[in-house]
Amino acid sequence: MMAHPPAIDFEFFSPGSSHAVDHAIQLAALRKEADRRKRSNAIKVERQDMRSDKAEVDAALFKELIADFADRHAGIAPDRVPVFQWAQKLNALRGEIMRRRRSYPSLVEQGRMAEADAIAGIATFECAHRWYWIEGLGFGSEMLVAGDVQRSYARFREEHARRAAWARRGPRERAEDELEIKVDRHAARAFGRPPFRVGFARLPEAPALWQAFTILDADDEEPLFGPDVRIRPLLDALEPNARTHTLLAIARELNAAAENAAKEERQAA
Repeated sequence: MMAHPPAIDFEFFSPGSSHAVDHAIQLAALRKEADRRKRSNAIKVERQDMRSDKAEVDAALFKELIADFADRHAGIAPDRVPVFQWAQKLNALRGEIMRRRRSYPSLVEQGRMAEADAIAGIATFECAHRWYWIEGLGFGSEMLVAGDVQRSYARFREEHARRAAWARRGPRERAEDELEIKVDRHAARAFGRPPFRVGFARLPEAPALWQAFTILDADDEEPLFGPDVRIRPLLDALEPNARTHTLLAIARELNAAAENAAKEERQAA
């Protein structure tokens, strides 16, 4: 089941936000929030206010968010296969922003938080959310109007049709027209050196969308289109989204075969 697509008119910034937070600070804030949620959820589970599986999902989601930020992409061109959909992760960021917007002013009034810390705490997650939204949907810097947040919002709304891109951010069931391939350890060696990863590029006819176009080995070569050229015509015949998921599936098979071969060699030694 797909996550609900995020609304395009979400207010990116609070009036008091500084609107400029370094990426490293955003990453540190995500890690700190993940730790806070882990402790808070553990207490909720102990009190039976939260199911343990829900707490595990929340921890895994923030772990993937942190990995996305550490890799400096929003899940659009990962070397790893995402567990969560792009929309799920974006909505998690929005949920945390709304929590901070509601609770931080009260904490300041109660003297439990400095006003500067509250503003910075909200602004950090708002900047992280904006980065994830822009990178995840493929919006470039041309969508932003420097110094004019409202005009930037207007540009996002004009791109309302691109909301369909959210459905392509994450795993799904294999389509009927996708290729199935099983790679044994001997074939894996012929394709190149692991780890194998999928290379992405923007679609020429729809620059807002990213699609997989090849599989690279550890030497940044194209092993899939080298030793076995028979596969390429089949891939080219697929529609872009099926092609993406097919390449991801083949890369997983190649890595699994290479891992099994290495394990057998270790056991033999």
